Amino acid sequence: MNFKSLFRAVTCLLTPFFALSSAESGNMEMESLALPSLRSESNSSSASQLPAIEVNNLPSIETITLSVENPGEMVATAESNETVVTIESSAVAVTSAASTNAPPPSAVERSAPTTVHNPAAISVTHRAAWRPDLFFDLSFLYWHASEQGLDLATSASLVLNNQQTAYVASLTSNGRSLIQQFDYKPGFQIGFGADFFGWSLLGRYTWIRQTTSVNSNAPNPVPSGGTPIWSMNDWFLQLSPILQALSATYVSSRWHLALDIADLEFGRPYYQGDHLLVSPFLGLRAAWIRQSLRITVVPPSEISSLANALPVSHNQLHSWGIGPRVGLTASCLLPKGWYLDGDLAGSLLFTQYTTVSHRENNGMPQSTPALIATKLSNYCCLRPEFEMGLGFGWGQYFFSRNYHIDFSASYQFVIFWEQNMMRSLMDQTIDGIGASPGDLYLHGLTIRGRFDF
Repeated sequence: MNFKSLFRAVTCLLTPFFALSSAESGNMEMESLALPSLRSESNSSSASQLPAIEVNNLPSIETITLSVENPGEMVATAESNETVVTIESSAVAVTSAASTNAPPPSAVERSAPTTVHNPAAISVTHRAAWRPDLFFDLSFLYWHASEQGLDLATSASLVLNNQQTAYVASLTSNGRSLIQQFDYKPGFQIGFGADFFGWSLLGRYTWIRQTTSVNSNAPNPVPSGGTPIWSMNDWFLQLSPILQALSATYVSSRWHLALDIADLEFGRPYYQGDHLLVSPFLGLRAAWIRQSLRITVVPPSEISSLANALPVSHNQLHSWGIGPRVGLTASCLLPKGWYLDGDLAGSLLFTQYTTVSHRENNGMPQSTPALIATKLSNYCCLRPEFEMGLGFGWGQYFFSRNYHIDFSASYQFVIFWEQNMMRSLMDQTIDGIGASPGDLYLHGLTIRGRFDF
C-alpha cells in the first residue's frame, strides 16, 4: 500500500465530517476546511520508492476513528499495514496514527451539555421542531419602598408670646423631625417567554403594594417649659389661630403605595469567553403608580377648644408611564450548574399624572371654607428609571434535555425619579415655588424559579 493512496482514501472519508456545521458538531464550527499541509511517515524504506497508482486506485483501510478531545481539535486515526498519514488545517488539526489495538467506534457522537453552561440560551429538545422553547418564571419579592419628601412635622414647644396674649410655637434645643416610616413588604413577579434561534423574548409583570403608618406623640422640649407639639410641615393649608403652621400634640399618618410594572424584553445571550454569559436586551416598560397619604392631627389643649374637628389631610396621586427600556444581564458560570448573576437596566418613561389632589377638613374656626382642596390634573412629563441587581443561581437540564429548571436569588435596587408630586403640589400652593419632586426608591430580595419546556 503506498502513501498517496492512503492519503486520498483518508481525505475522501473525512470530507463529510469537515463539512459539518456548528449546529451538528456541538462544540466546534467547521463550515469548510482547507488542507494546507501534508506530512507522512512510512514503514517502507523510502517514500520516493512507492510505485505509481491510478486515480481510482484506493487502498484498503482497516479502521478510521474520529474523536473530539478538546474544543477546536479533532483527532482522526487511520489504520493500514504500512502508512501513517497526518492531515492539518487552519481550523482543526486531524492527527492519525496506526493503532491495531483500538476497536472502531460505532458512530461519531455529539457532546450534549447537561448544565446551563451550553448553549448560550437555554435550549431544550422537544418533538415539535417548529415550536420555540417556552418558559415561565415566578418570583417572590421582599422589597423595601421609600420616598423623598414624606417628612411630616418638626418638634417644638407651644408657649405664650411676650404679650401673654396668644400661644406661639417655639423651637427647642432637642428638636427632631417626624418622617413617614417605611418597611419591607412582600410582592411577586410573573413572566412568560420563548427562546428561538438564539434570541429570547420575555414578558413580565411586577406587583408591589406597601402600606406603612406612623403614630407619634410630641417629645418633651428642652429646655423644659411649654407644651410639647409637632409643628406640621406643608401638609395643611389651614393655619393655627395665630397664623402659624398647624400644631399638634399627636400625629397619625398612613402612606399607601400601589405599583404595577409590565415589561417586554427582546435580547440575545452570547458567550464572552469560556465562563461569562452576556445578554443585552431592549424593550418597553409600562408603570402604574398610585399613592395616598392621610395625616390626622390632635391640636394641643391650649387651642383645642377653638377647634371644630380634628384636622385631616388627604393626599392622592395617580400616574402612568410608558417608554423604551434597555439593559444587560451577565452571568459568571461556575461548576455544577451554579452561576453568579448581575443585571442593570434603565427606562425613560413618558408619564402622565392623571390626578394629584389634596383636601382637608377645616378644623380652625378662622379658616374658611369648611373643606379646603387643591388639585393638579393630566400633568405630562418625562421620568427616568434605573435598576440593578446582583445574585446567584443554579440550573439543570433533566429528562434527556426535554426540560430545564433554574432557581436564583438576588438583591435588587430600583429608583423612579421625581415621583412625589403630592408634596410638590403642596409646596407650590403654600410657598408659590414647587420644589423638585422626591424620588421613589425600592430595594430588596428576589427569589425566582424558572421552568423551560
